[in-house]
Amino acid sequence: MKTTERERMYIAAVIAAVLLALGVISLAFAGSGTPLTRCTKIIISQTKDSCLLSLASSTLNASVCNYMSKADVGSCVSAVALASSNVTECDRIKSMNSTYASCIEAVSAKQNDASYCASLPGSYVSSCAYGVASANNFSDISACGLISNETLLSECNYKSYYVSALDTHSPTYCASLPATQNSTLLAGMVALSTPKFGSENLSELQLIANTTPQGYCYYNLALLSKNEQLCNNLTGSLLYSCKDNFGVGTYTNATAPGNLTLQNVSSVCSSEPSSVQQICEYGALTYIAITNGNTSICGMISDTTYRYSCYAAIAQKYHNIEDCRYISNSTIQSLCENATTSSYNSTP
Repeated sequence: MKTTERERMYIAAVIAAVLLALGVISLAFAGSGTPLTRCTKIIISQTKDSCLLSLASSTLNASVCNYMSKADVGSCVSAVALASSNVTECDRIKSMNSTYASCIEAVSAKQNDASYCASLPGSYVSSCAYGVASANNFSDISACGLISNETLLSECNYKSYYVSALDTHSPTYCASLPATQNSTLLAGMVALSTPKFGSENLSELQLIANTTPQGYCYYNLALLSKNEQLCNNLTGSLLYSCKDNFGVGTYTNATAPGNLTLQNVSSVCSSEPSSVQQICEYGALTYIAITNGNTSICGMISDTTYRYSCYAAIAQKYHNIEDCRYISNSTIQSLCENATTSSYNSTP
């Protein structure tokens, strides 16, 4: 065993010495001539390819890539094409289907021009066009037109409608979105822009868990464009939440928060229009619960969504993750716990 170990150490030492010698020889040979000659004289393959890639990228000369190892030619040409914004450079690697497709998509995304995707083999066109649309935040719906894959086409169009609604303040685009729950699409919409929530008591938890893509669009557009009338396209708790952000029918209209007590909530809210009396009570109870740090008051709220929001608000204010345990919906409970942990960590 000892002899075997010594042999291994000897072999390792020999290999290290050889590599060091090769490095010295490479530097000696590479010290003169043109930049290309200096790179090609390097003996160690990996070092040589790095030199050539750097030279090709800095000079925007894709022909330099031909001196590289065959496996690295494609990535080199793609780098030059992207740096020069010249999609025709990708034609040098047309025979490398997937690498060629990646090259075309990268340049197309940078140029925001999905028409280049049409030059690809059929199986690559859809993913390329979707990639271009995604890279440009789905701001140009024309990119979706090249997509033949039905799933990608629908997702691309819907996300473009949502972005267009927020950009143009036009609710017509919201009407084109699905009015049924679609968690995958909704998650994609949430990632596209920061929601315009205006109430601390009515957290985004309810929207993430319960709304539809269409409802999410109307809600954010209402707040973004300061158009209360758009709230009327919503129903249930989402309608109340939307109205509440405009101060319609909340306890703040009726009396100063400091005058609110459990005993006068009903009388205070009864003076509000009948259509918003319920949201008034939810808001009043939430305020009292948060002020007193009393989760039992949250339990008096009949609407599940508002009750969960109340628990989450107390948990975050008092940095008590245990209050999230009152939320029976596992998804919302997890969101509450994450938000509470984040609020605690960000507190000076």
